[in-house]
Amino acid sequence: MSKPICNLYNKDKKFTRRKFHRRGVAAVEFALCLPLLMLLLLGLWEVGRIAQVVNVLKNGAREAARDASLGQDNFQTVASNLAAYLQGALPTAFGQGHSTTLQVPSITLPANTTGLTCWDNTTNQELFTITFTDITNPSVADPTAMQKLDHYKVGIQVP
Repeated sequence: MSKPICNLYNKDKKFTRRKFHRRGVAAVEFALCLPLLMLLLLGLWEVGRIAQVVNVLKNGAREAARDASLGQDNFQTVASNLAAYLQGALPTAFGQGHSTTLQVPSITLPANTTGLTCWDNTTNQELFTITFTDITNPSVADPTAMQKLDHYKVGIQVP
């Protein structure tokens, strides 16, 4: 005859429960929950990293637009300043310490848009492309040729 798993009444007619052997149950539950917990934490970390990169790119575009609005630097200098800013803010993403060059973009740009691509010669890959468009006077291709009240757009594209 087998023993019952749970004996609700003992000899003294008091309500009791036998103690179950629960050795190792917490470790098994932890082992089952750990992959889900790690996936959640790594996902949150990645979302935070994406938000950081977007914020740095927006700030870099703002800084480049500010440089262009002064009308003192040509587009090559504005792009070089942007490359230095991005490499300082996110060194692993934008190849700090690598040999980089600014070259004509390999992508097709919209009409009346000037652009430069920052190319990482060390890893042989594109880092970003900066574009400049004077909306008021589309024939202007350089910030030094803008008028004081011209509207323009500076954009940054990353691969």
